[in-house]
Amino acid sequence: MKNLLITIIKYEWLKMRRNPWQWLSLLVLAGASWFAFSYGEAEIKHQNETIASIQTSDDKQIDEFINAFAQDTSTSEGLTAYKKAQDPANMRWQLSRHVVSSPSELAQLSLGQRDVYPYYLKFRKNSSYYMQIFQSELNNPFKLLVGHFDFSFVMIYLLPLWIIAIAYNILSSEKDMGTYALLRLQGGSLQFITFYRLMFYFTVTLLCVTLIYMIGINILAIGFSLKIVYFYFGLVAYITCWFGILYLLISLNKDSSFNILSLLSMWVFFLIALPAFSNLIAYSVKKVDNKHLSNIIRRKPIEETPENARNLIWKLSEMEPRLHPIDTSSNTFLIGKAYYAFHAISDMEEKPIVNKYLAQVESRVAWLGYFEWINPAVMIQSICNQLAHTDYDAHAHFMEQSQSFHDMMNMISLKKLMKDQFLEKEDYQRLRDASLAGYEENTGLLLGRIFWLMIMGVALFYFGQYNLKKAH
Repeated sequence: MKNLLITIIKYEWLKMRRNPWQWLSLLVLAGASWFAFSYGEAEIKHQNETIASIQTSDDKQIDEFINAFAQDTSTSEGLTAYKKAQDPANMRWQLSRHVVSSPSELAQLSLGQRDVYPYYLKFRKNSSYYMQIFQSELNNPFKLLVGHFDFSFVMIYLLPLWIIAIAYNILSSEKDMGTYALLRLQGGSLQFITFYRLMFYFTVTLLCVTLIYMIGINILAIGFSLKIVYFYFGLVAYITCWFGILYLLISLNKDSSFNILSLLSMWVFFLIALPAFSNLIAYSVKKVDNKHLSNIIRRKPIEETPENARNLIWKLSEMEPRLHPIDTSSNTFLIGKAYYAFHAISDMEEKPIVNKYLAQVESRVAWLGYFEWINPAVMIQSICNQLAHTDYDAHAHFMEQSQSFHDMMNMISLKKLMKDQFLEKEDYQRLRDASLAGYEENTGLLLGRIFWLMIMGVALFYFGQYNLKKAH
């Protein structure tokens, strides 16, 4: 058996070495990977530059308010700056802050849904939270349609085509050339010969992907972590799945044309048809009602009269007792209080509507998640996006943290307003130093996905081996 195995390796290597099309296809795969690395690096670099520019602008703006407390108030300019910084009602018009979702290092490999969801939000104090988040900008609609050419795209979509091209006819070619009978006269069983011929190409594919992956990590300057290992094992499991599919179809012992057409049909099914069908079903079964959101993003004016202002302040204090004004008859910051109260009330009243909408979205996402357990392509995409923090869960975490930031930002001014107090330097410093809590993926779910993907691949190999044994 050892000599036969060595013979198989020598034969397949000689066959591969003499086939220029296989080497050309490997160069195309490597070139596509290099382009994907460059594309991912450029996209994330652009996002990081945007985030850095935003944060620099925010810090410069808030530093002006902090420095105003050290101004010489004996001058008109210094006094004006000092009073403007002190006024909690003025902050509503003068100050804005951004919250950002900084990309992880692995986002360069799998951009995921960072092109669909905003990675930064601008909060102004003269608008309600929900109105601002639902008015956030979108990226280029063309990119939303065609997606990004990142490394995960190459591995998920193009690598299976290469696997199909190099190994679809390892058994059927013997029948086509009339050497099938000779193959059956060899010392080993047909299962042994077919399995190890396929293992040769599996090993070649694994070595090529490993080399490309290691080069890519170095090009992108991604530091070593367990996430890199998990990402790699996810790719190994995905490759195993496709070779399992290949082996199962080869075991049917059909001709080459049947194999290539069947394998291409499987590629279309797993990567295009099944995801499209599952989305179609999800949109029909798990409906999302967003018609009420149009009212949220529409600006609503308020009547700037003392009576209306006091009514708004009183309504807010009933909804949020800790914001009860210290003096209900005070005219200090009256209109400023009214605007803050109006937007705070809007957020409280709109929260049930938004929560219902978000619950419907999460229900649809969860329902779609069931399909990934029968589709290796969607499963590996989920693994890549989860590790890169570019999936829906990472975005949901960002939105939760952004709401906490907005509430904290608003509360600084609201508490001062309701107590008829002025802002202090420490209030601005607190706002400047505030940051969002980091996101950590669900490691148990991640490992479960990788394990299940590997189980699917091994099971496909088993059924292929069973078919060959049964037939011969």
